[in-house]
Amino acid sequence: MEELKVRKNKSDSIVRCIVGVKTVFDGTMTTEETTRIEGTVNGNVIAEGTLIIGQTGKVNGDITAKCILIAGEVRGDLYASIKIEASASGRI
Repeated sequence: MEELKVRKNKSDSIVRCIVGVKTVFDGTMTTEETTRIEGTVNGNVIAEGTLIIGQTGKVNGDITAKCILIAGEVRGDLYASIKIEASASGRI
């Protein structure tokens, strides 16, 4: 899989896991890598790194991560050890 770079806090972080636009994931999702969600996750997400919810991304569950960046939609509680950021298109 081709690695995508995301700029954050003057350092590059490589996105190694992508939930695609037409993907629906049901259940608890756990990841150690920087992850981008463009599809739908029905369940909790636990990320040891950064979690990015893209503009087409939807999470119906709680999120726990170091950093949470939201441009899509989240219906659940958010827990971040460093920061939570929502863009103008983000809905929580």
